[in-house]
Amino acid sequence: MASAVLLERTLIERKAAARQIELLNYALDHVNEEVFLVEENADLSYVNGSACRGRESTREELLQLNITVLDPNFPMERWTQYWQELKEKGSLHFETLHTRKDGQTFPVEISANYFEFDGKGYNLSLVHDITESTRMHEAIAEREQEFRSLAESLPDFIIRVGSDLRLRYINANMVKYLALGSAEEVIGRRAIEVYPDGRFNSINAIH
Repeated sequence: MASAVLLERTLIERKAAARQIELLNYALDHVNEEVFLVEENADLSYVNGSACRGRESTREELLQLNITVLDPNFPMERWTQYWQELKEKGSLHFETLHTRKDGQTFPVEISANYFEFDGKGYNLSLVHDITESTRMHEAIAEREQEFRSLAESLPDFIIRVGSDLRLRYINANMVKYLALGSAEEVIGRRAIEVYPDGRFNSINAIH
């Protein structure tokens, strides 16, 4: 009788544990963050639904790959160095590239975390596709370069002042007029310190 009760209790506990695992897998498959569980040899132990959708692959296809295939920036030699650094520091945050099923690469931001289970090390990485933000930053940088090229080509005195009234940009003509060694000497300083007589009406000041 006691053994039957013990067996029934064991079955209930196993069923509850299986249910917990099922719930965890379901939850991970329904979060927007991409989740990768990677072993020391760079093989993938687990990927969630978002990771599969982001690479236009099935779970089975991804689990046949390893990091050296998925990430062109991590050949095995670099992966080995990375693993040691991750193991020492416990976590790393960086940007790299991942590869889709069709071979196209895209930029990602990774938060990697090291842990050990049953004497074996794992890398749990949360991965975020930063394609749109990268494009935005590139567009901003391109517009900034266009502005600077135009400002440097004009004969006018041109400065850019932030909302805190500190200089963000000063063109070469203005540097020469103020007899400065370089623009870097004054960037970040208050405009009134650089041009104390306050005659900004005669200067093209851009906010």
